[in-house]
Amino acid sequence: MVDVVKHPQRYPKHEGDKGQLFGGECNTTRCHDLGARYFNNQTYGFYCQGCARGINRFGPHHPIFNEAAGPLTVDEMTKIHRDYMREDFLARETDFSPI
Repeated sequence: MVDVVKHPQRYPKHEGDKGQLFGGECNTTRCHDLGARYFNNQTYGFYCQGCARGINRFGPHHPIFNEAAGPLTVDEMTKIHRDYMREDFLARETDFSPI
C-alpha cells in the first residue's frame, strides 16, 4: 500500500486520493486519466500531461506545473509553492510599468 501525502492546503479537496497520488488519477475534476505526474505549484495536486499543458498555456509569467520525479512530501510541496510564489512576485515587479 502506498502512503498518500495530502497537503492541508490542497485544492480542490476531492474524495479519496484523486489528484494526490503521484502516478494516480488527475486532479482535474472532469478528468479521470491516470499517470498524473505534473505537480501544480498552486493547488498542491498532481495532473495528467494533457491537463497540465492545457492549463500552462493560460498561466501567468511562467508555468505553474513541474513534472515531478516521484512522490513529494508536504515539506517539498510547500517549498515548491513558496519558490513559485517568490518567482511570480518578482516577475510581476519587473513587468510593472507606471503610466
